[in-house]
Amino acid sequence: SVAAVKPAGTVATSVLYGDYHGVQLIYYAQHLLGDAKTGSKETIAKQKLQAIVQARENGGVACTILWDGQPLQNAEVTLFCQDGHEEGKAKTDASGSVTFSDAQVEDGLNAILVGHTIKHGLGEDAKAKEAHYLTATFSK
Repeated sequence: SVAAVKPAGTVATSVLYGDYHGVQLIYYAQHLLGDAKTGSKETIAKQKLQAIVQARENGGVACTILWDGQPLQNAEVTLFCQDGHEEGKAKTDASGSVTFSDAQVEDGLNAILVGHTIKHGLGEDAKAKEAHYLTATFSK
């Protein structure tokens, strides 16, 4: 096509890395096609850990982190610019959401990183058994 194509939607994948010091490591990657104004609204059926990213009316972005289709509360989300510098960090609220301001979200490519660890056992005997990490990229 001669005209510019502005796709919308999200591409995603996950990889089971295997055993990492006794912990099963699973990595997820997402990329929001288009930009944060287009946003991602649908969940990705086969992704246990995922992010929904949308531009806020007053600038910046709102990110909702989902675990197995449900909001993931108290997860640390870190925002990076395309140069790899950390631009912000926040914990998700009860609805699995965090926001980053327009000043934190730079022009160009941005990424959020979030981890979720599943532990087995009780109290001090609880051991990490699964480590799930997601990188979700989007453009401003």
